[in-house]
Amino acid sequence: MYKDEISKIKKHIQKGRWWVSEVETAGADNLEKVKTDLFFANYELESASAGVMELCRKTDDTVNNVGNEVFRNSASGSIELVGDNWLYMKLDTMLPSTKNNIGIKLITNTINNLLDVYADYHGGLPFYENAYVAIIEHRSRDGGGSRGAASAFDHDNKGFRAVPNTLKGRVFGDDNQFEMSLGLFTRESKDEFYCEIYVLPMPDLSDFASEYLTF
Repeated sequence: MYKDEISKIKKHIQKGRWWVSEVETAGADNLEKVKTDLFFANYELESASAGVMELCRKTDDTVNNVGNEVFRNSASGSIELVGDNWLYMKLDTMLPSTKNNIGIKLITNTINNLLDVYADYHGGLPFYENAYVAIIEHRSRDGGGSRGAASAFDHDNKGFRAVPNTLKGRVFGDDNQFEMSLGLFTRESKDEFYCEIYVLPMPDLSDFASEYLTF
């Protein structure tokens, strides 16, 4: 029972232990390798953790209730209109890895909660026929101080798809390439770690970029 799931979890743990041992042998004189090895160790252990949580949700009603409570959690944040009717959200959390199901659900819950608060207060949400979505992470290169992150992820290892997936149907129709364009950016920060999301009409991109995408 659940043989395949357990096998995958064990493989992730074994790979994680191997990467940790690589960190141990790299030594303090090779910090770049240490950072890389830590990233891969974190990736494998997060994958193992996500697999364990998913298995818990399948096998035990009690753990199911605990797991569902975790999956209902959200981070703090804020939402407002800025610029020329551009929707802005600040999430006090980081983009998780694609394997971190709990982290992805946290992003989804946070965005939905912010949209609900805005809609309740203002009587509705702005809607963009042809939208541009900009995601800007504020983080350090080594992940220090950020929730659930190790060294800097490659973009394709980030769970950024949770953002347009949550916004579609609410502030734009769909997340296909004719209705939404996406930009993923990073600002290096030593003190504050958070994620910003902007949604605006595609024709406003040049004005938005000149004001907010200066690095």
